[in-house]
Amino acid sequence: MSIGTSLKALVARTPARVRAVALVAVGLAIGLTPTLLRDTHAATPEQLVGTVIFSNDDTRLIVFEADGNRRADREYFVAAAYWTDETGRRHRGGFPSCLTSPAQDPVRTDHRRVAIDAFLVTDSEADRPQIAVGVHCFS
Repeated sequence: MSIGTSLKALVARTPARVRAVALVAVGLAIGLTPTLLRDTHAATPEQLVGTVIFSNDDTRLIVFEADGNRRADREYFVAAAYWTDETGRRHRGGFPSCLTSPAQDPVRTDHRRVAIDAFLVTDSEADRPQIAVGVHCFS
């Protein structure tokens, strides 16, 4: 008796209800595999364009008003892993030149147009500052 014949005989003896349950179980396993294997810890920053109305280079905090995105209007911690100055030159680390005060005072309150690359955390963490990993200074 060959394997094919044995398999056909086994399927023929198996009740229809058991075959249906087995088919559903296989379908669920195939359908859930991509969901279970995807990386749930990957994050991509969202680029927001708007106006900085307050910055403090000592605390690295800014208050940012996003264009057309009220949920993004809030305080951000500027990690600034990278930033672009007003001339388009890219930098790594430090504090963006468009956020620093020209005087000795670390606080700057004039309005400046920028784009930030930010991670927006959930609303349950709304009382904490968001994180801006990148800043793109305009002029």
